[in-house]
Amino acid sequence: MEENRFKVTELRRASAQAEFMERVRTQTVLAEKLLAALLLVNGGAMVGLFTFIGNMQKRGISLRLDTAMLWWSFWGFVVGLVATLAAFAMAFLSQHHFSLSCQYEIMRYDREVLNGASKDNAAERAEVVAGGKFYAAGIILTFGSIIAFLLGCGLALAGVLPA
Repeated sequence: MEENRFKVTELRRASAQAEFMERVRTQTVLAEKLLAALLLVNGGAMVGLFTFIGNMQKRGISLRLDTAMLWWSFWGFVVGLVATLAAFAMAFLSQHHFSLSCQYEIMRYDREVLNGASKDNAAERAEVVAGGKFYAAGIILTFGSIIAFLLGCGLALAGVLPA
């Protein structure tokens, strides 16, 4: 009977270790893709707007520039960039807490093997809750970045009209 409990605990531990490794891989992918995509659209929009204005003036196309609108559009893109960086940080922190939860689960299984039954998983639950909060904040910031980008685009279009 004791040997069977040990085998079940080892299987659970191995499963928790596999989940931990998957969380680390997920953290890396989130960091790379989220940062790249959102920074690209918001930063690229700022550069694109500068390039558009420069090219139109260089070709002698008269533009009616509404500088207030253009400044607000740039602020929209800046807010988008800041929200992107914050969303990236939230993604990292959420995965950090989820990974800690997995580590605590592994340690609990180790205690179970060494000391007998240990059903206390409060530390795991606390990390999952913390990770969930950072995850939700990251989702909100991501949508905020997208909204700021769209507002920046709208304001930029309104600020640069043919004369």
